[in-house]
Amino acid sequence: MDGTYSAGTRFDNDKGTNPRELMGSALASCYSMALSGMLERARFIPQRVDTEAKVHLKPANGGGFKIISINFETKSSVPKIDEPTFKKHVEEARKTVPYRRS
Repeated sequence: MDGTYSAGTRFDNDKGTNPRELMGSALASCYSMALSGMLERARFIPQRVDTEAKVHLKPANGGGFKIISINFETKSSVPKIDEPTFKKHVEEARKTVPYRRS
């Protein structure tokens, strides 16, 4: 991933990315890969698995910030799978992500 980041992209509205977006991108990629792999092993070949992670912060005691939640939104297209089976794989994949509070 290429992207400029600085104090201006983190605290102001400068163009570029910030550490929170980079962390969310990494976790979303991890989740998408895990879900895709689980589906493929179960013989469901996904046409698309696209995940966005929203990282929510709050000020931490003593300075800095603390992650309070990360929410995943996944859009996917998986032929020949029913909803309960898909949801089972979604939950299993969610358990593999290194950080999972929400």
